[in-house]
Amino acid sequence: MEQKTQIKKKSKNKKNLILNNSANIQFKKNPSKTGRLKIQQINWLSWGKSSFELAKKENKPILLDLSAVWCHWCHRMDHDTYENPQVIDIVNSKFVAVKVDIDRRPDIRDRYNFGGFPTTAFLTDTGKVITGYTYLPKDQMLHLLAQVSTFYNSLKTEAEAKQTSMQAKKLNNVGNADEQITAYKQVTAYKQVTAEKEITLSYNTVNKISEFLTSNFDSTFGGFGTQPKFPVTEAVELALLQCSKNTAKDDIALAANTKYTEIAKQTLKGMLGIFDKIEGGFFRYSVTQDWALPHYEKMAESNAELIRNYLNAHQLLRESVGNEFKDIAIQTLTYVQTTLYDAKSKVFYASQDADEEYYKKSKEQRKKLSRPSVDKTIFTNLNAQMINGFLRASVVLNDKKYSEAALAALSYLYKNNANKSGNVSAGFIHYSLGRKEMKDNKYSKNKLYSSDLESHSGLLIDQVYMLCALLGAFQVTQDKEYLADAEKLSAYIKSNFYDKDDKAFCDRTISKEDVGYLQFPDKSLSDNSLLADCLVRLYSFTAKEEYHETAAGILKAFTHDFTHYGFNAAGYALALEHYLFPIKIVIVAKKKNQVEELLNLVLAAYDPRKSVKLLTLEDKKELAEYGYTVESTPTIYICYGTMCSRPMKSYEEFVKEFNRIKAIKK
Repeated sequence: MEQKTQIKKKSKNKKNLILNNSANIQFKKNPSKTGRLKIQQINWLSWGKSSFELAKKENKPILLDLSAVWCHWCHRMDHDTYENPQVIDIVNSKFVAVKVDIDRRPDIRDRYNFGGFPTTAFLTDTGKVITGYTYLPKDQMLHLLAQVSTFYNSLKTEAEAKQTSMQAKKLNNVGNADEQITAYKQVTAYKQVTAEKEITLSYNTVNKISEFLTSNFDSTFGGFGTQPKFPVTEAVELALLQCSKNTAKDDIALAANTKYTEIAKQTLKGMLGIFDKIEGGFFRYSVTQDWALPHYEKMAESNAELIRNYLNAHQLLRESVGNEFKDIAIQTLTYVQTTLYDAKSKVFYASQDADEEYYKKSKEQRKKLSRPSVDKTIFTNLNAQMINGFLRASVVLNDKKYSEAALAALSYLYKNNANKSGNVSAGFIHYSLGRKEMKDNKYSKNKLYSSDLESHSGLLIDQVYMLCALLGAFQVTQDKEYLADAEKLSAYIKSNFYDKDDKAFCDRTISKEDVGYLQFPDKSLSDNSLLADCLVRLYSFTAKEEYHETAAGILKAFTHDFTHYGFNAAGYALALEHYLFPIKIVIVAKKKNQVEELLNLVLAAYDPRKSVKLLTLEDKKELAEYGYTVESTPTIYICYGTMCSRPMKSYEEFVKEFNRIKAIKK
């Protein structure tokens, strides 16, 4: 069954809808004279205030099913358990059944996930957890249904007493609700004890998180931990950064370089076990430690990040691996363009379903079968991630077709996923529907695990990935409109998601319509880390101190939390590295078209801490402010801390100086 610890994400809920889910149909003989078959199914409701009011009115527990369209074991549970006549009868008579699509409602997913999907949770009418499980076969479900319905009133009292202070803070590897509460209280108490102490951001934290990589590294098969094995793309990126900056020739630096190079290289090679060698693209994870048994769904999220991993590794390690990693990235890009892409609307889809039998067939055998279905929901965060992957591909592979696809998708999101079409100042919704689904509206009415589209607005993760995409688009195009929009979106994020007490950002805004644990804010380490990273880059581009200060506040807010996440805190380490040692590269030239090739080469050079900005004769104010002179030959400057390099006139000079700066000991 699906197992993965999630990390975190706004909504207001309107009207509950009964889902007309044809996959959950049972047929019984109708005793009427017509002899027709009677359709019987669970009366699934969507998440919302009215569902909880119904549970309260009828004094019934809520059965919450967290599921996904790509999830193999979710489909199995629908078929094995929820189609059983006994289960259907008991659920419909004794429970209020709520089904949630975890992709459409990650805010609910993160607060009620019991370690994998499907998650089967039993709740009180106020949304407190009674108990929770993952996949439940029929007999076990029948037993639980009987127990919970029989003893509901006493279980409800107990759950309410235990969880009155629940803040929905789900830490990695923390299982049941009681453990979550305990962990949250411990972290909160620790923050209060240390609140008055001055927090200093330092490389000690980066080094500790890097040590999590080395202590959890699987030196036999690559990756981290045992099984199941998921691609941990931020951990790979941290390993790449560590080996890229250790270019000095002393023994300690060489040893560190060798260690992190081995982690990155062996993990990237090991993950090829979950790469589809026929159609391209990566499967979601491996059931086994050796990466040999894939779980066959393909996700836009992981493929977008893996594209970047393999391209960055190609830039850094090609002397030892040749073009192997580049070829994998290209095949993944091709898979995305042929399968997870609407060529007419020029936007990216969410996932492709798992089909074990299909993927075990040969190339010729597959040609005779229908390909696994694709979820064509247009998620803002997933599109923004893919945009970033394609932008990176455009510079590393020196191929504008990738940046053209990325910018077209960005344009689609402006028009269709912005709260105010074409205006980023009001932020972005979490998802919209594709052309065909919007035309016939079947997607929202009949699709499995549907949720009320109109009721759900954007999450922090949507805004953060869009901010990242806008900054990426600015770097590749040097179009100042993207930078201006990034500032507008940053202002929206600050106005709507910021907790001025913690100086960190909540995953969603609170609404009076919220029920259950949605009433409590949650602050995701991964979302906040990515936002801090974006704000540091925004500071490099604009020199506005507010961005730098906000990034510092975020990083300080999580200073004592990262240890709970182990190597999954790699994203925090990357953001902290960027904050402590941002590298600003400025290219000064007469006109943009004079330096297109040079700009691409500089952008392609590997280091996630770098920001690249082009100044031309049009930028008189900035040129005067920094004392740059426009000459006939383009000039490159590298600035770090309070220092700037000498002016450089060639790419070769730049590479030499760039490597020297990256190797500076801190």
